[in-house]
Amino acid sequence: MSIRLAVVAALVACQPNVVMVTREAKAELGDTLTIDSKILGERRVINVYVPADHHEPLPVLYMPDGGMAEDFPHVVGSVDVSIKDLVIRPMIVVGIENTERRRDLVGPTTVAEELKSAPHAGGADKFRRFIREELKPLIASRYHTTRESAVIGESLAGLFVVETFLVDPMLFDAYIAVDPSVWWNQQALVRDANLHMTPGAKSLYVATADYPETQEGVATLMTALRINAPAGVTWTYDPMPDEHHNTIYSIAAVRGLRALFGLNERYDDGRLHPRQAAPRIAVVERSDRGAEGREFHDRWPRRARAAVRRFRHRHPDDAGRTIRRAARPLLE
Repeated sequence: MSIRLAVVAALVACQPNVVMVTREAKAELGDTLTIDSKILGERRVINVYVPADHHEPLPVLYMPDGGMAEDFPHVVGSVDVSIKDLVIRPMIVVGIENTERRRDLVGPTTVAEELKSAPHAGGADKFRRFIREELKPLIASRYHTTRESAVIGESLAGLFVVETFLVDPMLFDAYIAVDPSVWWNQQALVRDANLHMTPGAKSLYVATADYPETQEGVATLMTALRINAPAGVTWTYDPMPDEHHNTIYSIAAVRGLRALFGLNERYDDGRLHPRQAAPRIAVVERSDRGAEGREFHDRWPRRARAAVRRFRHRHPDDAGRTIRRAARPLLE
């Protein structure tokens, strides 16, 4: 953010009763719009980046935590540089500025400490309705877009990404979740992931930092995908144990964008050659259901494959228990 924008933000912060959203304004990284949401019952600020010199229809990357004082500037910076360097396909970025983050980005919880810190938790479904019924039509009416869309988020926004991938997968085509807070509500979302598998050509990228509870929850999700993912679903798990929760986003954002939107590299003479996958990406997998059922990926650890087979045999009616128990070898 420039010094000028920082000064303006500071002045506004000192005058909480001043409303500066009565008309559209121009942000240095793109357009700033406002939308009076009937679904959310409040006015929301939307930041929009459009890459320069691209007049063709473009896919749209949506992001919670998308305010100018939040994650919008660094994600747009990564996107802009990657587009100019021909690393990823050009795209529009739409940032949704927060009003009450712990309401909009999470589902319900029964955990007392979480209820204390997030008394209005459980608004994620309504937030998805806002995106589908109000925000997406607004963006399509004002910008030259394709039907392709994606979503990116970190921490609680990453939890929202994972939850949307599972419970409302048709909302986006590609999902990037960075160190998602899958520990929320005692990992209920990922423990029940097998109940939310919906067919469709969707892509998921998940990165984790060094927090064990997040790693465990994501391992449970990966196991659920390997057992139950329908045809057409592709996922990438990118563990970064040397990163922390507050350092991983800028790194994983670039890697996730390259994983899901990467272009081929170009030789000096203009010829294309395939881009090599970044070495730290663990496994890129896709569902492969055939007449005989699920085929396990040959890079999945042998102990995990054996554990799943044993527990599925012993507990055929308890898929959730199978997934949780089978995930443990992935962490050893």
